[in-house]
Amino acid sequence: MNKPAIDYFNDRADELARQYNALDRAKVHADLLSMLPEGRALKVLDIGAGSGADAAMFAGRGHEVLACEPADVLRKNGEET
Repeated sequence: MNKPAIDYFNDRADELARQYNALDRAKVHADLLSMLPEGRALKVLDIGAGSGADAAMFAGRGHEVLACEPADVLRKNGEET
């Protein structure tokens, strides 16, 4: 029997967070960022927020962010960084 997807993310939270956090978020989302209006704060919903790297990037750009991560261990990892 396969483990549920949440277990996958909880079991590998540290490894996945290191991988997610190692990426340059501005490069990962360059196409999206180029379409956002400049000088205007947006409301961003990040579902499946993982380590919180994307949420942190958007918040750092002045946007209001609500991040939701269903994997408890991965979410805790993101809250601590």
